[in-house]
Amino acid sequence: MYNTHPGPMHSDQSAPRDPVFYRWHKFIDNLFEEHRINQEPHDMKELQFPGIEVEQLNVKLEPQDYHKKRVDKPLNPKNHFYTYKEKKKFNVFNTNSDQETIKVKNDRMDHIPYSYNM
Repeated sequence: MYNTHPGPMHSDQSAPRDPVFYRWHKFIDNLFEEHRINQEPHDMKELQFPGIEVEQLNVKLEPQDYHKKRVDKPLNPKNHFYTYKEKKKFNVFNTNSDQETIKVKNDRMDHIPYSYNM
């Protein structure tokens, strides 16, 4: 847009390393909090849906063998959710040099895919 290379805030892998990031993030958090505080609370009438009743909700795991290695308990595919931690490897681009990439290993939360029927 401005005919310049994107800075470190452009990439979610490098943004937290930019000193401006946390001040900017706090500014956005404060804006949202100010907005939230100035909202009128919902009354119960707005939260009720007369004539609508959930009779049944079923959750089914979408089984994939590679997930079984990462969950420390037996999988029950019906009406259960499973989260686990995994190591993710990725390359970070947009560093000081356009040619340079950094290999990063990071723990992250994931879940076994599921579908639901209401």
